[in-house]
Amino acid sequence: MTGGSRMSGSPRSQDREKAARTARRVVAMGLGLLLLGACEGFQIGDDALIQHLPPGQDRVCRAAVREALAEKNVSEDWVRRIFYRAVREGNRITGFEAWVYPEDGGGALVVELSEQCRVTRIWARGLR
Repeated sequence: MTGGSRMSGSPRSQDREKAARTARRVVAMGLGLLLLGACEGFQIGDDALIQHLPPGQDRVCRAAVREALAEKNVSEDWVRRIFYRAVREGNRITGFEAWVYPEDGGGALVVELSEQCRVTRIWARGLR
């Protein structure tokens, strides 16, 4: 066989080859999105904590955010989701932000954290 694509005879092996090609494409797209995020200089979600902190330190950051919210009388029922973002100066991570989105969907409460996950400031953006 010269020059063409090699297809094995059984439909089962053709399905496996097709599934493998699809999986490689999905992985390539995911890597592309990760690289795009890295080029943008920020990452959103728990990955921002996990990728840039020593093991276990992400729990310290999450606990600090929960504590700060409790001190401001923000109930867990009020929170729809929390996104974490690594804050950078050049290539160096200088801290994190926890963007806390309410159930009603309007605006966010932002908890700024130091590199060691100490709360440095809390502010609101567009809350109703």
